[in-house]
Amino acid sequence: MKKISILVLFLYIFLSGGSIAAGGMYENVDVESVTLTETTLVKVLDQDIVLKEDTQAMFYIQDGVVSDHLYTGTIAEQAVFIIQDKKLEIPADTKIWFYESGRLKYTLAISEPTTFMIQGKEVLFTAQYDMYVPMGFHENGNFRRGILAEKTSFKVQDKSIIIKGMSEFSETGQLLSGILVEEVTFLIQENQIVIPAEQMISFHRNGSVKEWVLLKNDTYFRVQNKKVLFASY
Repeated sequence: MKKISILVLFLYIFLSGGSIAAGGMYENVDVESVTLTETTLVKVLDQDIVLKEDTQAMFYIQDGVVSDHLYTGTIAEQAVFIIQDKKLEIPADTKIWFYESGRLKYTLAISEPTTFMIQGKEVLFTAQYDMYVPMGFHENGNFRRGILAEKTSFKVQDKSIIIKGMSEFSETGQLLSGILVEEVTFLIQENQIVIPAEQMISFHRNGSVKEWVLLKNDTYFRVQNKKVLFASY
């Protein structure tokens, strides 16, 4: 067995040597790695999960002892989870992750494109993901991140903006990131900033703009009570 302290979000764990490739934000997880020599049955909340043989599974460490709370593993059989009162099917041979509570956290695939409730409406997401951008859910069951199956409008501040591609949402459904379909203007400090289409944009949880890629014009922003001129690029 191998004890690994992981500092990652949206992670995939290569199964040889326990090395880690990751992208995105960060989280602290303390787990133990176990090599499965046979098909293994584990219980997650009140359901049985069958893990694939000749793979690695990881279990949470609680009070310094390896627990039976599964962190991640590759399922040998299709598994069904209830998310937002609907059945979410995950195909066999898919790697999935769980919160310590046993609720589903990430998956690299679902059986078919599926809608999830965000900002009071059903939003359709694609079914296939990869090790750097898994589909994710918050521990309260709300949708966290995924690839939009179609262009979709979301409310940010006092306006609706159209987003496509990989998108992320807060626990309460606030849009945190996505790719703009159309040009949008936001008030940032005292500036009316035009953010072009096809740009990745992210937001703080209060709805204010966090970051974007392209600054169209040289612009002053306040930094430590001083006005600093930033160059366009």
